[in-house]
Amino acid sequence: MLILVKPFGRCSFVTSDFPSENPRIQNRNVPYTNTLATSREMNIKSTLIIILTICFIQISFGQNELKIKKSKNYRLIKVLNNSELIGENRENYLSVKIYSIDNGTGSAGFESSEVSHNLLIAVSEFDEEPNQNLFEIGSFYNPKFIKWTDKEKFEKEFEIEYGIHNNRKTIKLKININELKMEK
Repeated sequence: MLILVKPFGRCSFVTSDFPSENPRIQNRNVPYTNTLATSREMNIKSTLIIILTICFIQISFGQNELKIKKSKNYRLIKVLNNSELIGENRENYLSVKIYSIDNGTGSAGFESSEVSHNLLIAVSEFDEEPNQNLFEIGSFYNPKFIKWTDKEKFEKEFEIEYGIHNNRKTIKLKININELKMEK
């Protein structure tokens, strides 16, 4: 009978002075990545939650009833019903709108009951919360907007013609956000 004996040898390795270089067995209880099915389920659930939240917000904050009010401001009613836009400029930093509003039958002082007009000049800056003003000048007989003569950054100048057809006069007006001036 022949017995072969395996020799056992022993080796020892020198450990490093740095613990991170010494491999250790690591046990993981949770996998680092989710399976594909789990990821899809999570995306569907989160999408469904977002859609339901948006629908709920729109339903809860939606306008339930409309309110109708009759205005009792006589001047505002007259201006909105009887004004006519005769000039507009929305260039640069300033918006200017010129409206003509009649002063009522016979206001021109002629026997034919003709009317005179006042000009309402609305001026506004371009902004989220703009500075705005409204100027009124008059009275004019048969006013007509002629042209914009000067359009600066924060100021505009324009001409208005008025009077009876064979004796028309022209006036230059200059406007900025704070004032309306007559130019000579």
